[in-house]
Amino acid sequence: MLRLHPDRLAYSSAYGWLAYTGTHWQREDAEMIVDELIIATLQARVQTAAAAGEAYTHLLKAGNRPNAPAKNRVKDVLKHLCFVPVAAFDREPFLFNAANGVVDLRTGELLPHVPRNYFSYCASAEFRTQADRSLWTRFLADTLQG
Repeated sequence: MLRLHPDRLAYSSAYGWLAYTGTHWQREDAEMIVDELIIATLQARVQTAAAAGEAYTHLLKAGNRPNAPAKNRVKDVLKHLCFVPVAAFDREPFLFNAANGVVDLRTGELLPHVPRNYFSYCASAEFRTQADRSLWTRFLADTLQG
């Protein structure tokens, strides 16, 4: 299942299930997504076994069909395979997750979103490299000098 959905699921003892949205890891609806992916994978397994013929008839038995006990067994195994420690999330103080990419605050470089950054948030604003920063710069100068 993880080969079919790499970098899509994570489990943390502090956060529970998380699903990668393309920009960040989200808890909302993540367990439902996990359940749907497990059921789809179990259904595909049964269909593949049925198409393969007699050599795989043992996979067509009731215990291998997509049902709540089978789903829960798979989910228990996935918790270990998808485990990410809570310390992995939001650990980079100089990276900011904007709507259009990840901003390296040290260099101003806009980087692509990648699951391994483990952001649990994404700002709704986009980063614009050519934006007028004069007001912000003036605010910082006034605030930090006083």
